[in-house]
Amino acid sequence: MIWQLDDELWFPNPRWGEDDGLVAIGGDLSPERLLLAYSKGFFPWYAFHVDKEPHWYCPLRRYVIFPQEIHVSHSMKQLLRQHKYVVTVNQDFEGVINGCSKAQGRNDDVRAWLGPDIIEAYTRLHRLGYATSVEVWEEDSAMSPMGPISPMGPMGPMSPMSPMGPMGTMSTMTPNTPYEVSFILNRQFRTWPLTMRWMGDTLGVYCKKTLYLIPRSETEKATGFCWLTPQDDGTVYHDVRGTFLFVSEGAMRQLEIAGLFIYDGIVWRLIDSDVPKHSHRVRADIDGTEMVITYDQRLRLWLVTEMRHNPLGIDWSIRSR
Repeated sequence: MIWQLDDELWFPNPRWGEDDGLVAIGGDLSPERLLLAYSKGFFPWYAFHVDKEPHWYCPLRRYVIFPQEIHVSHSMKQLLRQHKYVVTVNQDFEGVINGCSKAQGRNDDVRAWLGPDIIEAYTRLHRLGYATSVEVWEEDSAMSPMGPISPMGPMGPMSPMSPMGPMGTMSTMTPNTPYEVSFILNRQFRTWPLTMRWMGDTLGVYCKKTLYLIPRSETEKATGFCWLTPQDDGTVYHDVRGTFLFVSEGAMRQLEIAGLFIYDGIVWRLIDSDVPKHSHRVRADIDGTEMVITYDQRLRLWLVTEMRHNPLGIDWSIRSR
């Protein structure tokens, strides 16, 4: 069954769609509809030379690349050691998406999908901080841009531009920062995979089928801590007044100057520091809870990597995978 969309923002149950994943036709490519679509697993894909309305697909089976399972071949390792290429993020989004549309003359194909409307829609998403490009450069030429990359859901490239396979592999390897969060809750030990990355000006945190989004402009306003509450296949625009992962730069400046900072009206005092590892241990005055705060150079954030002696019984740690 194929559904006809109207001006309202909604999508039908994908289980009612066709075998090839086509579920609906119509609607528009507004940022609001695209963000809703990706939060529910839909994406627009249609031959712009032929079809005049967006076609919305939501295949029930997907190809997924797990960063921790990528095998780096010997030849790729040799190539990386040569430092011939530079990987950047969001340095030339419009060049990437236009290059993807024209590479190998694909925009002349009657089946081509990356047309002017799609390019305009995703460029608008990029300017709003919701779409990202990753580029691999040789000298001043972009050899293998990948993009646009959607922040809504598991993060991966939509359209590789260059025929150079190794460069596409390199750009796929670089964006995500994988972690593992381990914790004890109700006397049970649990471990969750956790992926974090900057997507334009938005920090995306993907954990247990839930995507948490925190705008960069808001990260300085964090004044408290809270716990992850994953919702399967959900998207949470996180209230940074209660962040579960990082301490704001403002709080760290307080720690450096005064040896303490205040979150939720609780004073956290510096116990000790490991300067070479950019790590600090602090303790709460009110209940003795301790945490370790470590600077992640890839994310450029102060992450809470360990919590101990929590009176709620939720002790936890985060480590790189």
